Amino acid sequence: MARPPSSRALIALTLAAACVWTCACATAGKDAPARLSPAERERVDAFRSDLEETRAELGMGRVTAAVVRDGLAEWTAALGGGDVSASFPLAELTETFTAVAALRLESRGRLRLDTPVADLDPSFPGPRTVLVRHLLSQTSEETPGTTFLFDRGAFARLTGILASASGTSFAALLEDEVLRPAELQTTQPTPGLTAATGLTSTVRDLARFEAALYGNRLLAPDALLRMTSPTFTPNGYLPYGLGWFVSWSANERMIWAFGESADASALFFRLPDRGLALILLAEGPALTRPFHLDLANPLRSPFVLAFLKRFVPLGEEARRLVAVDALVDRALVLQWKHDPAAAAAFRTALASRGALAVADPALLTALAQTTEPDLLAAGETIGRQVQAGGWDNARTLLDLAILQVHAGQSKRAAETLRGLLARPNVQSAPLLAEARRLLAETGESTRP
Repeated sequence: MARPPSSRALIALTLAAACVWTCACATAGKDAPARLSPAERERVDAFRSDLEETRAELGMGRVTAAVVRDGLAEWTAALGGGDVSASFPLAELTETFTAVAALRLESRGRLRLDTPVADLDPSFPGPRTVLVRHLLSQTSEETPGTTFLFDRGAFARLTGILASASGTSFAALLEDEVLRPAELQTTQPTPGLTAATGLTSTVRDLARFEAALYGNRLLAPDALLRMTSPTFTPNGYLPYGLGWFVSWSANERMIWAFGESADASALFFRLPDRGLALILLAEGPALTRPFHLDLANPLRSPFVLAFLKRFVPLGEEARRLVAVDALVDRALVLQWKHDPAAAAAFRTALASRGALAVADPALLTALAQTTEPDLLAAGETIGRQVQAGGWDNARTLLDLAILQVHAGQSKRAAETLRGLLARPNVQSAPLLAEARRLLAETGESTRP
């Protein structure tokens, strides 16, 4: 029989337990910088100031944040009140969980990504050339597999398909395939759960999700690589993998996702080659909506730019380009606030951008909402760059039509809109409704 521990041993065990508790609190506390070196503490303090400044300028309420390095939460913070245990709706960030579940089903032979959607969902209105992987990669519209269009409704069709493949409810599928294996503690489904939206979570639980991805505890390395690689087409790469946006900017590979509703917004930004991740959850839509993140440019977010500035050693050329992005983002913030200074800010950004012929759909969207003739003319130029840069999709046509309406070019706008409505396999109901509304507004809807 083992001897009972001596009083000295009990004291040692108590001290050890206290040490473990103290270390755990160092990463789980309100701001949690206790284990950081002085230089690291200075960096996260500066980053917190960046976040607070942008949060205040956008008029945002509560924001929670986490920085994860090599699978460990390096820093967490709560801004604007509350604490980091606050739970927020994830909206479309739910799609990242769906993608993991789909690939886990595929690994066991329960799902084939190359199966036509119509074979699995008899109500699907699209052609048989639309495959399950096209829903996962946001390439199911127009010519399937070749055109990217972020469409929440299309992605939501995966709900029934994955539930049928698993033989259980979709909520149970996420619990079995993602939440439990990743050891998530506070991530929960809501009654309106679909493949596209409906989870709630905290930054701490999303940090655990990042740790599970980083440690290959959810997917084998080859499946993780497929999920986070851009979709290849005969015309080049598209900025989306399976459930995640995929970007290459500032000489960095960026894997990211966002969610947005009237009540809350979320941003999950990963630099996998550095083992770094930024997670932000916020009240209201202002974390994401001003920056048109559905158009696949994470550098349109000033929160992402602040993260890169503080945590990534950027080269000279990358710093130059990021400085241009910062000017554009500044204009977007002012536009969101309906600040009259937005027009001047756009002019400054455009002058700094100069002859840079990079497709920027988010900038096109923003300029289409202006009324100043010079900005609308600049928007026309950027629109041509966007179309030539692989973004000749229905969303681009809608933005061009909005720009043409604001420029007083009703006939051109009507022609653009009729071209949009004539495109095959455009399934986005909100986009089609807006196109028809705008066409009626031009007064040209009945003309050939």
